[in-house]
Amino acid sequence: MSALASGLMPACYCQRPLPTLDLNIEFIDHAARLNELADQWRKLWSVQTDATPFQSPDWLLPWWDHYGEGPLFSFALWSKGELVGFAPLYIYKTADSCRRLFLLGTGNTDYLDAIFNPAFRKQCWQALVAEIQKRAVCWDECNFQGLHSQSPFLQETSVGPGFQIEMHQQALCPVLDLHAPNPARSMLKRTQYYSRKLRKMHQFRIEEATEHSIDELFDALERLHQDRWHAKGSAGVLAHKRDRSFHRQVARRFLKANVLKLYGLRVEERIVAALYGFRHNSRTYFYLNGFDPEYGHLSVASVLLGHAIDQAIRDECHVFDFLKGQEPYKYRWGARDQAIFARNIRKNS
Repeated sequence: MSALASGLMPACYCQRPLPTLDLNIEFIDHAARLNELADQWRKLWSVQTDATPFQSPDWLLPWWDHYGEGPLFSFALWSKGELVGFAPLYIYKTADSCRRLFLLGTGNTDYLDAIFNPAFRKQCWQALVAEIQKRAVCWDECNFQGLHSQSPFLQETSVGPGFQIEMHQQALCPVLDLHAPNPARSMLKRTQYYSRKLRKMHQFRIEEATEHSIDELFDALERLHQDRWHAKGSAGVLAHKRDRSFHRQVARRFLKANVLKLYGLRVEERIVAALYGFRHNSRTYFYLNGFDPEYGHLSVASVLLGHAIDQAIRDECHVFDFLKGQEPYKYRWGARDQAIFARNIRKNS
């Protein structure tokens, strides 16, 4: 078996020389500097074709405010005054006293990564790894999680002497190809049937969050999601005040950036189902939902999910991403598993 197939790369191998690049690297260890870089960071993120909402400053800055613990260990890469790479990292000391280097968002974020200008991707990766290795006295292990298959952390594999890289599959995210022949079309017809059935019994409408309605819709999402999970004897994603505060802040930021997809299904004056997601780069992400069990027999959650998928098609999205979790209903829509990976950099013993 080759080193690549086994997930373990040799510490060093020969490469063709890269074009010369005037690259300056800034080490960031204060949160104030992250906020100062938000506009340049957002600009770089917005042009990355494989970036997700989870690499946006509108996700990661609130994440650090709410969950950040330990020293920042981030890097901004500049060329001729332009931000061409950004690696938001921090060091967390685990219970076994191991100082692990993580990407911001680790723990409750589905996709993680650095972002590099595609023209400078390899140079940025090599510069980043060199800087991390140069500061190896500060950390014991690099643990980069939530990486999609095209991540530079997976594609670029060179490290210096004294280090090795290991990779393993971490989780699966069911994703729906909106243009491929699949059961989604028949499922949309089914949800249209559910919608007609619901309308015979109740006046209802589906709303999308605006500046004026976002608080009401998010209140409903919190209530419906928590009630559903409490009935199952579980806490749910929004059980703690910190989690609710984080997602509200993210939702307001994403609404302003035209990334938020927050829907509510209202029967008369009561919201009985809610769905929370995002849209970026021709891809819609389904993050969270909730519904009133009193209306469960009327399939209100399916009606709302069908609306979200239909809207993704209308928005000319290519993919509807269900994110982590292998619940059976995702596969009934025709979703197929997409692997995400973790990659570690370890010091040779």
